Amino acid sequence: MFVRLALGALIAPLLSGCVLLPPRPGESAIMLYGTRVTYSLVDARDFGFCPADRVGCSVPLGSVCFVMIDRAFFERADPRQRTLVVAHEVGHCLDLRKLSLSHGGFRNEGQRWGAYWATPSEGYAEAYGRLYLRRCGPDLASLGWNGERGSCTPPDPREVTPDLVDELKL
Repeated sequence: MFVRLALGALIAPLLSGCVLLPPRPGESAIMLYGTRVTYSLVDARDFGFCPADRVGCSVPLGSVCFVMIDRAFFERADPRQRTLVVAHEVGHCLDLRKLSLSHGGFRNEGQRWGAYWATPSEGYAEAYGRLYLRRCGPDLASLGWNGERGSCTPPDPREVTPDLVDELKL
């Protein structure tokens, strides 16, 4: 996995936004708000760029964002936990691609959920995941998991703000 990601980082600038490789076996992909998100279940030790003590990792390369979820976590988690971690990682992808890492105006507001989420990027991603769960429930299909298409529209990344979190009591 790491070799594939490193190779992708080297060739991504050479590829135009129109050239996208199909997902490998065991991966699925979807376009969300103009961002291609590719999912895979892996052992956390294979995350590469992310610490192995996490349950999810997102790695942007060119016009694609790779979301990796720890297989062991996914197998033991309930549907809500699975959806929250996948939507959280999608939030990281959209923060980068659609918000240019502005984090929707988050500063330390994520600390309401714990110290880990106090940074702007983690606070934004967690808020995205929580808003997704509120709107779509534990519907992984609407995030394109396993190549499925659900009936719920994921939140637009621009609407996830600290004010919305307060308003909705996420």
